Formats: sequence, C-alpha cells, structure tokens
Amino acid sequence: MAEHIDANLNGHVAIDSCEFQRMFIQFLSEDVNTVSNPIAVNRKYPANDIIVYSNDYFAQMRAYSSSIIKNIFSNVFIYRFSCIPCNISWIVFIESCFLSIFLPKTEEHPRFADCLSFIFNQEHERDNCICENCNSKLVIHIGTLDDAHFVAVLKDKKKFNRWFLYNDEKREK
Repeated sequence: MAEHIDANLNGHVAIDSCEFQRMFIQFLSEDVNTVSNPIAVNRKYPANDIIVYSNDYFAQMRAYSSSIIKNIFSNVFIYRFSCIPCNISWIVFIESCFLSIFLPKTEEHPRFADCLSFIFNQEHERDNCICENCNSKLVIHIGTLDDAHFVAVLKDKKKFNRWFLYNDEKREK
C-alpha cells in the first residue's frame, strides 16, 4: 500500500496527514472494489430536476465502484452553480470521505455549527468561475475533485487590455 501511495504522489516531497488519509482510504477502497468493469461517471447535470439527476448519479456510481470502505466512509455533496449573465444553472456531485471545515478568523472560539455554516453558505464568485455557455473567464483546474490546483487566465480591460496568467501568487503576461 505504501508503494502505491508513494507512486501516486507525482513528485511531491511531503504531504500532510489529511492528504495521506484521503489517499489511503481512496486506494484501500479501490483495492476492495467489487465492480470488475467500472464505467465513467457523469458528475455534472442541469439543475432543473435534482431528484431525477441524483438517482441517475447514484446508479452510475454503483456501476463504477462498490466497496465496504465506500459504504461506510463516503459522503456525496451536491454543489449548485449559476451564471448570472446567461441565467444557466447546473449541479455537480462530489463524493468524498471527508468534510473539511474551516475555522473563521473572526472568532476566537467558533462553534461547530458556525464552521459548518461557513461551508454551506451561498457563495457569489463572479470573478472566479467560468460559464461554459458565455465563456467570459477561464479557470484551469489541474488535478482531481479532491486534490487540485487552480490557474486563472483573465483579461484586464480597464488598465492594460492584456491577458494575464495567475498561478498562485505570481502574475504573468
């Protein structure tokens, strides 16, 4: 198991304990998967009928993977995305064995309910997302749904009228 995890670190020298735990459960679940010929799973659906699409998603997931590890530890989160300019909405199903909570910086001793409400609050990210319909901005997602890196390509129309690549703290032309 250790060699399998080490081979999948993609050159990363160090990982934290949460990342190791996520990888460990993922690989353990794959090892005891009872589905012999898994099929690809569609995670993105229109937002008009969440019940029908969630039933479809869960049927696909059963055909993709089935294990005792997944049955015990797995959670599915449904994220709804909306584009205000073109008025299109979609939902994305994300399966995870963990619920990462964030500690608000504004409170010295936050309650657990406050940490959870931070995760499930509605977000308005007009500058950080891309709509596949109107294609006004570009955000590049590198990795998986659980572990990823984002790179943004944005055009500054007000000052420079040029495209910039934002990668972590760096801005490049």
